[in-house]
Amino acid sequence: MKDYINSGNKINIDQQILSILNEIARHVATAEMNEFIISDSNKNIIGTVGLAVCDGIIFYDRKNKWGIVGHAAGDNKIALLSDMLKKLPIDKDIVIEYAIVTGYDNIRNGNYTDTNKMLEYLKNNCPENIKLIPFQTDLGIRVGQSYGNEFYFDVKSGKTASQILNYYDYLDFSSFNDKLNNKGISK
Repeated sequence: MKDYINSGNKINIDQQILSILNEIARHVATAEMNEFIISDSNKNIIGTVGLAVCDGIIFYDRKNKWGIVGHAAGDNKIALLSDMLKKLPIDKDIVIEYAIVTGYDNIRNGNYTDTNKMLEYLKNNCPENIKLIPFQTDLGIRVGQSYGNEFYFDVKSGKTASQILNYYDYLDFSSFNDKLNNKGISK
């Protein structure tokens, strides 16, 4: 990408974007295959990638601004879901938003067997103090470069972070350049 000049100082747009992404990355936690992650004050953006035949699971407590994301694979899907349920608070009544994100290959092949089994397990095994409701926010699920579904979610803002973390697919450099020019930065 070209350098831009502002008052004689060169500004490399690639470096600025990388700097911003590095700052964002400090707050991101990604669930790898057959594991789950829990948000905390330092890792408030949670998600997973590469959901082809795997399924993603997200629990979100909108009131208390925390969540859990899992990446369930193979014969371990119910066991992972069970482990995630054990991390939900049992000492108070709470509302948890949930979603099961079916893998890309399973959607393409019309195979929702595992997703349905997980939903049934969730319905039958959720602790009594927890009211489960379907996820209230678009997760921004997209097909990644690995041809698997992926998503990221910011528990602080309650919004998807998928487009931010996959910015190359969404960044329109022409409008970005216009914004720079409006700030007195020229080519």
